[in-house]
Amino acid sequence: MTTQVKDHVDQYVDALAEDGSNSIPMATTDATEVIKSQLTENTGRHFLDSGGAYGRHWEDNQDNPPWDDPAWVVNDGFVTHNVYDYMNRVLDRDSTAVALEIGLYTYAYHGPGQNDSWLSCMEGYAEYLQEPSLAMDGLMEAGLPRELAEQAAYAVDIGSDPGFTFNTYNQEMHGLSQCLQGTSFGGPYAEYTMIQVHGGCDIRGGYTAPRVYSGECPLPHELWFHCEECGWDNAESCLYVSDELLYLTSADGFALEDALDEADYDYYDEAFEYVLDKAQDRDGVEGAVIHLCGDGELGYVNFS
Repeated sequence: MTTQVKDHVDQYVDALAEDGSNSIPMATTDATEVIKSQLTENTGRHFLDSGGAYGRHWEDNQDNPPWDDPAWVVNDGFVTHNVYDYMNRVLDRDSTAVALEIGLYTYAYHGPGQNDSWLSCMEGYAEYLQEPSLAMDGLMEAGLPRELAEQAAYAVDIGSDPGFTFNTYNQEMHGLSQCLQGTSFGGPYAEYTMIQVHGGCDIRGGYTAPRVYSGECPLPHELWFHCEECGWDNAESCLYVSDELLYLTSADGFALEDALDEADYDYYDEAFEYVLDKAQDRDGVEGAVIHLCGDGELGYVNFS
């Protein structure tokens, strides 16, 4: 981002922030800073939020920041991915993302998107940029400086590809600790995407203001499980009610012993100690997934 454009952005951010009522984009290419701000953004209250009293992600994240939590949590029969870790892995920001974001906020607050929901604004803005010359004029009329309006309008070559809207709540695989909703600038594999984090309790409300990130296809892919000991591997969708795996919510000897007894699996003591050491030494994972390799052997399972 040039110094001149950054000055325009900062001035525009300051102007929007004067009344204090809007969620304002930061003129920064630091993706981690933006991700943290989204995960702690106050998304208000919804009348369906557990009786209107509790259960909101943004409140919990302010008290217990997700960047202090493990990247993965093993549950009874499935694995959850910390949304902070996931976003940091797949999303980035650059000057183009910042320009697109400022254009989005201009479109939403002073342009055709006024009084629309953020989801409608994202979809409308993606369509708006399919005609960049008209979009540039419209953004300038809404108050954006010419240089930044031009950068936003011509930032990406959308062509005829429509914006792609998604919500990870609708996915069966690769569960995130919080849902993401977004619209890309042209198809599911577009380089830039507007993303909201679900910060509320009930999935029907409580989404953050959108931010623009770079990174091809922010939708989570299906997890792949791999046993370090015997080389067994398989896709997440093939592992429902699998007799080959033990899901331990706590990586301790008592939990492992109880799970093995319940599975009625005869194991070597050396295999037990080996896989328990593996599970307890693994950073970033709460719990463990253990593979019953056969012939008394046990293996630690990685997922990615």
